[in-house]
Amino acid sequence: MVIDRYWLSTRVYAPTEAMPALDGLEAQVVPPTLTLFANAPETVRRARLTGRGGTLTRADLETLVGRRAEVLTRKYRAWNASPMVGEFVELDCSGSANTVLATALAAVWEAGRRAA
Repeated sequence: MVIDRYWLSTRVYAPTEAMPALDGLEAQVVPPTLTLFANAPETVRRARLTGRGGTLTRADLETLVGRRAEVLTRKYRAWNASPMVGEFVELDCSGSANTVLATALAAVWEAGRRAA
């Protein structure tokens, strides 16, 4: 099963005051086997978001603002050893879509091979 948004994203984006409630729910969450953290430089993210043709949402814009983007990336990386993310692999998504897909599939293949 592949899930695009899940517990780690919820934790990273949640406001600090929501953390006690999330801590209480965490025991009910089934952790993934593998987390692929898709990351790209701001210029690449901006080009891809604007290339979608729609208006950027406030949430989209927040992820492009230097400080906010850095904080979010740091938060994702801080969870890399948590059992709630399984194996954590950060993907460099600055290449073409085909390159990123090939890299992601290779990471999934390797994780499956190790788990077998």
